[in-house]
Amino acid sequence: MMHDPAVVNPRQPWAVSFGVGQVFIGCLVAGAIFMALIFIWLVALVPPEVLATTDPPTTVGQMTLALGGGGGLLFVLVGPTVAFGLGWLLRGTANQSVHVLVFAVTGALIGALVGSRFGPDFASALGSSMGASTGLTRMIMSRYGRV
Repeated sequence: MMHDPAVVNPRQPWAVSFGVGQVFIGCLVAGAIFMALIFIWLVALVPPEVLATTDPPTTVGQMTLALGGGGGLLFVLVGPTVAFGLGWLLRGTANQSVHVLVFAVTGALIGALVGSRFGPDFASALGSSMGASTGLTRMIMSRYGRV
């Protein structure tokens, strides 16, 4: 019983790991991708006359800075904790595709939960944008991980 490797050495080594700086850079990259996706959403789906009827009139750039900036702040404040937690849960998995998928799904869930406060349309837009940005960021940052 005492010679069982799980008893003698209970710590599981990390298959993929990132440094603290790489995690923060990844959060900044995710925020930038999120802002770009919000800009694309606003240009493609919101007619300009809708923004012109608000008081005061707003532009797509102002809405992108407001919504994308808030999302970017969320990535910087909450992202490192979520990234460490997911990394710890996936510490035995060396398959980068699984990491990308888990990060994308988690980002989509967090985005949908935050967006659900403002209605189902906003929840679906925020969830899909955050999911895509976290998945793309994890895919981009894969080359900087220690395997």
